[in-house]
Amino acid sequence: MSAPLFIASDLHGHTANTACLLEACAKAGGRLLLLGDLLGGRRSLFAKGPSVQEQLADCGLPILAVRGNCDREFPDWLVSFAFHDSLTLEEDGHTLVCTHGHLFGEACPPRLPAGAVLITGHTHIPAWRDHGGWFYANPGSLGLPRGGAPASYIIYEKGRFRWCDTAGEVWMEKQI
Repeated sequence: MSAPLFIASDLHGHTANTACLLEACAKAGGRLLLLGDLLGGRRSLFAKGPSVQEQLADCGLPILAVRGNCDREFPDWLVSFAFHDSLTLEEDGHTLVCTHGHLFGEACPPRLPAGAVLITGHTHIPAWRDHGGWFYANPGSLGLPRGGAPASYIIYEKGRFRWCDTAGEVWMEKQI
């Protein structure tokens, strides 16, 4: 049985919301998948306490990460994990194709196997759509949410996607 996968994107240096995510993930014995844009944006300038990269380095959680458009010049030596351009994960019999969304996204997906889930960030808007042969999921943004959505992340477990706010409240749920 695999640990739950906590999926977040577009943190943009927001340390308080990053702390909420890390606490929930640690409490659940989860793993972390970051979809890019860890820093950048106006919130990075006003962060108090440990930076997002310090929080991630000290969290002790397994971390997978893809690089976002705001991470392009982010030096790898600043983080304790590797950035990838994209990741393909096999989870509970499902294929999850993960990228930030600025190069490939819902409107211009990469080649996807039948039944795959394309998971991106970049838009800062939570989403779930069935494209008749593949699915699209977006956790929204932890740092700079848009479209009236709360700061949010996804918990993926056994084919089920749950969108949570920073208080851990589930406000949307989808099953493959």
